[in-house]
Amino acid sequence: MNKNWFIGVAVMVFLAFLVVFGSNQHEQEIIMSFERRGDGAENNVLERALVLYGKVLEKEEEESIEQIPPALLEKAGRVPPPPVENSFLFRPLVYHEEGFLPKKVFSQLMEAAAPLTAKGTSDVYTAAHKRTNYMIPAGHEITKLVMGKYFIEKIRQITGENDLRPADFPSELRVYTTGASMDWHRDYQLYRNRQHEMVLTLSNPAKGVTEYIDRQGFSHKIKTKPNSLLILRSGGCDHRVLPIDEGTRTILKFVYTRDFTKAPGYYNYLNTKDGQDWLDEAKNQQLYTE
Repeated sequence: MNKNWFIGVAVMVFLAFLVVFGSNQHEQEIIMSFERRGDGAENNVLERALVLYGKVLEKEEEESIEQIPPALLEKAGRVPPPPVENSFLFRPLVYHEEGFLPKKVFSQLMEAAAPLTAKGTSDVYTAAHKRTNYMIPAGHEITKLVMGKYFIEKIRQITGENDLRPADFPSELRVYTTGASMDWHRDYQLYRNRQHEMVLTLSNPAKGVTEYIDRQGFSHKIKTKPNSLLILRSGGCDHRVLPIDEGTRTILKFVYTRDFTKAPGYYNYLNTKDGQDWLDEAKNQQLYTE
């Protein structure tokens, strides 16, 4: 036997080792990425673990199946739901667009937000650290902008869901100062049909980064510039905000939904004095109709 034959066999063995070991390692990384989440994540982790080991899911709802990486579904002998044309469900888990608003509208939004940045209180209810939140009043100019024609038409165009509309849930001004961050998490489901969470960046220091995990378990980092929009579907992916090392990151968080039927997470989130005050004002303003 010649030397080239031995080299060929050695290469084949090495590649086979990489395929087997790499596949198992990749699957473990996927599971670990889901386990990084905090409270309320156990059911989703269990569902993915069941799929990974080829067992039968107790629930086969499309909403649950859609969140599972296709590679794991195939490994378990399951068929992923077919793609729906123009549906945000089957596009990347995070949508990012720079220059979302016309300059004039963005300037108007910045002017309206400026007096509110100092009104936030420390966020003690989520995975955030050293961040302040301010629930924008239901009758405020910013709320009306978010509910305006431009926002509605643009978001429906992006998602392909023509029944999306502004949710009866407070928009929030969130401010990250130096050292602030947000741990790995998934957004709580607030409505029967999982809502779309919008993050419009108003300001962001040079190194302010959002990181998320895709369906295959790979990490992606996004530097969001002012006037850029992120859209995430609740429960769709793990994501976090890396610690701010300089400057101030300010975002506007708002929600769109397909219907107003509430999930338990809606009331859990608004079970504070500020939340109840907002609900009372929204009712008085009569801004939202089902």
